[in-house]
Amino acid sequence: TGQGSDRELARLPESLLDKTILKGTFGNEIVPHVLSIDEFNLSHVSTLVQLNDVQFPDIYAGVTYADTVNQQSLNLEIEDCNKDRLIIRTSGFATFAGSLTPEGKGSITGVFSVFGTDLQLIIRDLDDVNMTIERCQPGGGVTLTIQSLRDAFNGGQGIAPEGAIRGVVISDRTTLNTVDRNLFIQDATGGIAVRFTATHSFDLGDEVIIEVSQQELSEFSGLLQINNLPLSNAAQQGQVALPTPRLATINDVLTNANAWESTRITIENVTLSGLTTFNGNLTVTDATGAMIMFTRSAATFAASAVPTGAVDVTAILSDFNAPQLIINSAADVTGGGTGGSNLDESFTSIPNNTDIALSGWINFAVKGLRIWRAQVFDNNHYAQATAFNDTETEMETWLITPAIDVSTPKWLSFQTAQAFWVHDGLAVFSSTDFNGTDIQLATWTPLVGADIAGSSDANHAWVPSGDIDLEAFSQPVYIAFRYIGSGPGGQTTSYRVDDIKVREK
Repeated sequence: TGQGSDRELARLPESLLDKTILKGTFGNEIVPHVLSIDEFNLSHVSTLVQLNDVQFPDIYAGVTYADTVNQQSLNLEIEDCNKDRLIIRTSGFATFAGSLTPEGKGSITGVFSVFGTDLQLIIRDLDDVNMTIERCQPGGGVTLTIQSLRDAFNGGQGIAPEGAIRGVVISDRTTLNTVDRNLFIQDATGGIAVRFTATHSFDLGDEVIIEVSQQELSEFSGLLQINNLPLSNAAQQGQVALPTPRLATINDVLTNANAWESTRITIENVTLSGLTTFNGNLTVTDATGAMIMFTRSAATFAASAVPTGAVDVTAILSDFNAPQLIINSAADVTGGGTGGSNLDESFTSIPNNTDIALSGWINFAVKGLRIWRAQVFDNNHYAQATAFNDTETEMETWLITPAIDVSTPKWLSFQTAQAFWVHDGLAVFSSTDFNGTDIQLATWTPLVGADIAGSSDANHAWVPSGDIDLEAFSQPVYIAFRYIGSGPGGQTTSYRVDDIKVREK
């Protein structure tokens, strides 16, 4: 009644009921529109639709339709065998919210809806879901070998053929020596690297099946990979034994690098050189040749001491512009002595007035901002710490060697010097429980028997420490040079360290 904005609903007179409300029929069959996921559009909103040959993806199969504990709605997904997907929206108050989604394939019926830009399906009850037949087979049921992918790429194909590969994960994501989106997989015919579009959760020894149809095959710095693979294309099939590594010499590996790439290799009776910890490029040498073994700085074992003497190495054969080895952990290197190799550091590789940055060494400020720097005086390179002209009220910086191997008797020696003495700011410590990263968690003991420059020594005069016997240490030991000073407080003596050496007795 009323006009314009004054209109409002009014009661319907009883005398008009029969003329206004007309009886309809009930029990009518509602026939849904049968569509495929890629056929949905806005014209189907609020209609009943049916999809055939669909399934809940692995991550949504066997889970509850909604959150019954908090009575929260959930978005799940269904997919067809082409990996096209559609959201399934279920209320936390639905009577079937706590029921588990099926793990088979079949049909689903529901009311098609839209929320923002999301297309979604809302089922009415569990009778709308009929998924009891075998799930979609990856690659359409076609199983490819890893070698067939490598052959396709070598033949000029940048896109994988239709099918799926099945193999064992041979890289360990938990030790962080591979990027979290990458893994290596091996089957009976060969191996290949896989790079996902997001962080994966596949563990060492997982058997996985990977849909590779129409996926990119490309090289990154010489390493063949399945690139930009969606996580949904891979599924874990259980845990199995790792493939037996191929026993080879370095010459064998270099000769067959392309064919053996991304597979497990064991090389016996080799020596490791170039670093005292695993962090970076180590040179692996046997009687037939030499090659690189690379460890990421983020690896959990990067700071572990490299064994000395002859060792055996089990690794993944990778490539970074040249063949290289990648281990999963320090346990992949067996035999040899414990700790790092002998040490001989004179800081000649570091430019003048540059912060000390050497592989395996720690250079860290506990207080203030200054750390040890490389300096040159009278053509001599050395490490220096000083609070001169420092604006900080406190300065404390540590320069720590790599772990020193003490499996055989060793001598330690170094030289120190001071300039413009006003305080004793240098102390030398040892530790056998330093974890390679956290200085303050370690037990540091003053190094006994070392001569250190002090107030009685002339400016710039080098004072030899003398030979320090490391026989008292029964496990790898770190040597730390700690400097304490303060700019405004006047504790500004400059201290220098050079010619840090460890040699056999």
